[in-house]
Amino acid sequence: MAAAAAPGAGGSAPQAAGSAEAPLQYSLLLQHLVGDKRQPRLLEPGMLGGIPSPAKSEEQKMIEKAMESCAFKAALACVGAGLNAGVIGCGGFAAFSAAIDYYLR
Repeated sequence: MAAAAAPGAGGSAPQAAGSAEAPLQYSLLLQHLVGDKRQPRLLEPGMLGGIPSPAKSEEQKMIEKAMESCAFKAALACVGAGLNAGVIGCGGFAAFSAAIDYYLR
């Protein structure tokens, strides 16, 4: 243990006591990033480097939530499959269905 002490430190005991009292810089940084001292910030789209656009209205947000829901996507997929994707899709699903239908007959 004597080898672990720095030669010529001449007062390593007060340094150890002082370092125990002072918080580590890493701990302070963590408190500011994820701890009690964290400040909530509003993220603006232009701040992240995106194309600036006006804020969405409540109606736009509601429609966007509905169109991104699983129920809407499932209903759209059923309609697309029912119409054989000729009207809604690009026709890729129709070609796939025709290829599979050949082997299922």
